[in-house]
This record gives sequence, structure tokens and C-alpha cells, in this order.
Amino acid sequence: MLRTGQVCRDEGAGTTEVHDSEIGTVIRDLSGVFARSCQNGAEAAHDALVGHLSVDVRASLRLFAFYLANGTLDLDLLDGVDYRSTVFHSGSSLEQVFAIYSNVLQIDADGMVLNDGDAQYRVAQWVRACCGPSYRVEPPFEDWEMELHL
Repeated sequence: MLRTGQVCRDEGAGTTEVHDSEIGTVIRDLSGVFARSCQNGAEAAHDALVGHLSVDVRASLRLFAFYLANGTLDLDLLDGVDYRSTVFHSGSSLEQVFAIYSNVLQIDADGMVLNDGDAQYRVAQWVRACCGPSYRVEPPFEDWEMELHL
């Protein structure tokens, strides 16, 4: 933190003593320089450090949630089935839907989604089985597809 009488070093300008009347200006100037120098790489650095989901994964997840809530998830398999009351009736049903989707979803090393349609179809199969007990899921679900991760 800069204090009155502290000496600042400025490349090419030598040293300067900071006076009371200048401290606010110096802080604003330094903040602006820092903000401009960080602005371009800050978002990329933040994403790399924090490990956010890729844009492709986020888009797939968003669209999956939209189709699910809109009643338009896999129209071929769920045509004429109003599954929303079943899925949204309890938190555990919705939890299972998202577990299946995220367990089946595959992502490559670059963060690109490889099988969004397959993941949505497996969810649609589970939903169809919940809404119509005579429907048989083929192939049957494997344990890893149904697993609820903590």
C-alpha cells in the first residue's frame, strides 16, 4: 500500500515521492494499469485455474434442461407422453434424470461433447419406463449409468 513519503519506482522516470494530495490519483492510475494489463488474459486464466465446464458441455446441459422442462425430450420415444408431472413430482426423480444424463455424457480432451443424443436418449428411456411400466429399456441400464454421485 502506498503511504505519504513513500518512494515509487517508475520505469524510465526514475523515482518519485508520493505526497498526500497525490495518493488517490496514484492508486487510481495503478489500478487502471493493472486492470488493463489483466483484462485480456484474466478470464482465460480464471477458467484454467478453476476448471469450469467447457462451453460445449454447458450448452449441452442447458439444452438438455430446456428440452426436459419444455416436454420435448426425445420426441420420437416420448411422443404423446406428458412426463413432466412424473419427473418434476419429486426431487429424486429429477435427480435421477440428471445423474443418468451426466453419467452417460462423454467429453473429449478438448471439452467437446461426443454423445449428447445418446445421453438424452438414455434419460428418455428411464422417463418412459417410469411413465409406462410396460416399456422395457433396451439395453437395460448398467449400474454406472444410474449411479448418484455425492
